[in-house]
Amino acid sequence: MIPPEPERDDEPPTLVPVPDWTPEFVETAARPTRTPEPTDSAKTLVRLHIGQGIPRAVKRQLAEQVDRLGRERGIDRADVEAGLAEWARRPGAGPRLLPNLVADAARARTAPAASRRPSTTDDRMAAIQALKTATPTQPRRELE
Repeated sequence: MIPPEPERDDEPPTLVPVPDWTPEFVETAARPTRTPEPTDSAKTLVRLHIGQGIPRAVKRQLAEQVDRLGRERGIDRADVEAGLAEWARRPGAGPRLLPNLVADAARARTAPAASRRPSTTDDRMAAIQALKTATPTQPRRELE
């Protein structure tokens, strides 16, 4: 057996009148058909750092990435150039890798001096090499 439903103590919903007409058309927002053209400076940077043999479409995508990076705050042009140079050295790298390479270049540039310090072995070897090539400052005295 099913128990009876409890009595409703809330008010019944109010009905909202719906117009009996339909619109003739619905306006939609216009979408851009393609990405904006990269700036001439972005194209120039790509042309300077990327060699021959790269398809035009890939160069355009790289220029778009350079353009986006150029609009961001705090991105240094030298880091973008270093990223492009590293991209050119990597076979099989896609254009979307460029922002990561630029970030790597920025991290390398701003790394603390302690991490770039040569090892103590390098210091010792340099000191030994300096001793080998050094000329004595005082003449030797012969034994009498």
